Amino acid sequence: MTAPTEGLNQQTYDWCARTFDHVRKLLGLRIKLHTEQRRLEVGDIFVFNHFARMETFIPQYLIYRENGAICRSIASAALFRASDRLAELLDQLGVIPNDHPDLMAVLARDILMGRKIVIFPEGGMVKDRDVVDERGELNVFSRHSGTRRKHHTGAARLAVGLQLFKDAIATRHTRGSEATRVCASF
Repeated sequence: MTAPTEGLNQQTYDWCARTFDHVRKLLGLRIKLHTEQRRLEVGDIFVFNHFARMETFIPQYLIYRENGAICRSIASAALFRASDRLAELLDQLGVIPNDHPDLMAVLARDILMGRKIVIFPEGGMVKDRDVVDERGELNVFSRHSGTRRKHHTGAARLAVGLQLFKDAIATRHTRGSEATRVCASF
């Protein structure tokens, strides 16, 4: 496993949060987070479908403002190729490209370090907001293929894989020093 890049820069994260605070006040936006505080504290992976570009940054901002938790999110690799400056900013904000060779390892490591993961599971905006077809089946329209497809399962796979990993560490912990070595690698 290749060591993941840290990427996250606390100063950049704080600067962006302050900038969003300012823009929100300037525009008179009122954003209310409707959840129990405990969910933000105990949750590791937060899954959102988004319908507009602005929603790409709002969940991380709200989680950070609510309890100070740093969030990593996943974005299209194309954004990282669009401009070096944009790629650097995304990296400093904890955004990781969806084609990162160690994507699951980076996300698991971040969760074990206490960071939160924000995932937009469909990999893009669900423009029609239609996630259930006429037969009651869950699916979304794929602009690439021009057909309806099943929902992506990456967030669920990450959650299940991480739980298995945590269980394996807990089991090894009862056996002795191997758990110490595994934990030290994270």
